[in-house]
Amino acid sequence: MPRRTFRPFASPSLSTDNLLHRARTAHSLNRLSDAERLYRKYLAIKPDDADALRNLGAIGLQMGEAEAAIGLLRRSLKIDNTSADAQCNLGLALKQAGHLDEAEEAYRSAIALDPLIVDAHSNLGVLLFEMNRYEEARDALREAVALAPDNGGVLANLGLLELRSSRPEKAVEILFAASRLEPDNAQILANLGGLLSDQTRYNEAIGILKKANAQEPKQANIYFNLGRCYFNIGKLTKAIKFFAEATKIDPSFAEAHHNLGHALLAKGRLEEGWREYGWRWLSPNYKHSRNISVVPVWGKESIKNKRLLIRSEQGIGDKILFASILPELTPFGGEITLETEKRLVPVFQRSFPQLSVRPVVDNLKDYDYQISLGDLPSLFRQQFKSFPNTGAYLFPDRRIKENLRAKYQEHNKILVGISWHSKKPKTVALEQFAPLFETPNCKFVNLQYGDHSTEIQRFEAEVGQRILTDENIDPIKDFDPFVAQVSAMDAVITVQNTTLYTAGALGIPTFAILPPIPDWKWLGHKTLSPWHDSVRLFHRSDQFYGGELKTIFKRIKEHLANMS
Repeated sequence: MPRRTFRPFASPSLSTDNLLHRARTAHSLNRLSDAERLYRKYLAIKPDDADALRNLGAIGLQMGEAEAAIGLLRRSLKIDNTSADAQCNLGLALKQAGHLDEAEEAYRSAIALDPLIVDAHSNLGVLLFEMNRYEEARDALREAVALAPDNGGVLANLGLLELRSSRPEKAVEILFAASRLEPDNAQILANLGGLLSDQTRYNEAIGILKKANAQEPKQANIYFNLGRCYFNIGKLTKAIKFFAEATKIDPSFAEAHHNLGHALLAKGRLEEGWREYGWRWLSPNYKHSRNISVVPVWGKESIKNKRLLIRSEQGIGDKILFASILPELTPFGGEITLETEKRLVPVFQRSFPQLSVRPVVDNLKDYDYQISLGDLPSLFRQQFKSFPNTGAYLFPDRRIKENLRAKYQEHNKILVGISWHSKKPKTVALEQFAPLFETPNCKFVNLQYGDHSTEIQRFEAEVGQRILTDENIDPIKDFDPFVAQVSAMDAVITVQNTTLYTAGALGIPTFAILPPIPDWKWLGHKTLSPWHDSVRLFHRSDQFYGGELKTIFKRIKEHLANMS
């Protein structure tokens, strides 16, 4: 958010003192060190000059010395308590030092002295915004906008407040208006471009972010947002370029490294991709954490006579996907424990009997090494030839599977499980599946978790066929019966969600309808999953390999016809 521009205060008297004149000149030219030295020399002679104290306080604030600035500005206000500008600068210094309540008091004092001071209203609004007092912040910022309707920076602050208040459309409207007032303001353009990217308006965002980049070619966040846009429209080479530039400008920019890892992996550049993917642990938006201070991270060394802890991370589907590597740990010897969420324990313990699978590990100090499940690919999947053709690696409860298959079968029809819902943009409307129901000798089974009964009833009325829904299966409450249910299918047709990863891990012939945005998990593969022998990929973003949903479902229908 824009901040107040500091200006040296003019003394009320026309002093001919050469020292003060030189100090003001250096300050106006932004030669802050020279100005500070000259003001201090002057104040050694005239310690009670309020203007000089205010100017020196402003310099301290500009140089990031907030506590020193606070002291100087308070000394100035003891001598002359009528300066609204001094109170406003004091508010900025107090905010910078983390004294938020006192900063608010200083801003309000500035406004009481001069109700027309735009910076005090604007800075107060920004402060209240950051204190999550949105309605008060909105009032202050609207007052600032009313006083300075042509100030794009002030208007942009109001737009960012609307964004924080979950009014993104209003925020876009205001930021567009702010950009028209200040078309060369890189920060306004960068904020607008980032917001448009969040709203999936990628092409608009790219044009605006390029304008911002022309104004500020060294701002890492602009390159990062350009990378996001190009990634989401499938232009991975450009995405890699911009993410890499962001990390070059700011080598500690963890989120840019993490996204660069996604783009590299989506391109099939495994070694580089896994290395950058490891930055996720430092990304502020990554919801998982690890403690590496107690137990060292395993690096593929022998663990004979030692104990290794593997810790799960991310969602159910990710855990299942990365679990494909677990059988390859046996030759390293040692005692291996997998910590994962409770509902996965039965199927993982059955499938990986060489491991001890627990929902909670209480004491890290019981182990010699640890590693995250999501870091195993960086050790075991550096090249495509390291992906073994292992087939199924998850194993269901055979009794439950056989009972369900007997329960579902009807006149030797093939059992086809379907799942269509996930987070946007992965979801496909159930009505799009209608052409599949024209395939003879197929019985369709609902594998979609969550309550979708209304949608299913409407669909069944439209197509004149029933989807079998087993009310006794709820993967959210009990995952093991769901695994058995999926294993009872002859084929599965699903969007990218937990059903896909489960079916692939079970070795069930699976037709995966992928989102229009590239996903790094498929590592640049177009038709077959590199992780599974049984999963065919249909990319909605690639016209040759799928593209339009009608084309995708037509091809899946052909596969089903051959199976039945």
